Amino acid sequence: MPAMAHEALIAAALDAEAFSPFGSVLDLATLPGRPVNENRGLRCDLPNVLEHRTGASSPSMAVYRLAASACPFPIRMFERHPLSDQLFVPITSTACLVAVAPSGQDGCPDLSGIRAFIGQSGQGIVYRAGVWHLPLVSVGGEGTFLMQMWETGDAARDCEVHDLTVPVAIKG
Repeated sequence: MPAMAHEALIAAALDAEAFSPFGSVLDLATLPGRPVNENRGLRCDLPNVLEHRTGASSPSMAVYRLAASACPFPIRMFERHPLSDQLFVPITSTACLVAVAPSGQDGCPDLSGIRAFIGQSGQGIVYRAGVWHLPLVSVGGEGTFLMQMWETGDAARDCEVHDLTVPVAIKG
């Protein structure tokens, strides 16, 4: 692994207040529901959390299957979706590493403002449109996540990528 020029960040527990500048956290266990399947279950509808922006006209839903990663984890790149919020809901997961950064004056991630969090299996996350973030990382085991966002169909417009010249390590 290449040497890290930045001091390693320690990931905090994911909570709604700390994450609010970058998006929102869904506590899946507290979603209201209605009885279904002869009262053997609850249907808990997700709130409409994705803001639709001009230009992104097609809803996109996918399942991400992620191999397990370990901490410390090196951030080598950030991505952002300028035209849509992006939702991730764990289907199977032990925990996930979430890292975000504000935009600098040059439009690139401001590395001095990186925040890192550890999300648990009962938490969904919504990255606000335009927020630089580490692609989702499953820690502690493999993970499967449902992803939803709006897209144009033009990969370059839907997802901007910024490679870091020097990786930043995150400790769990």
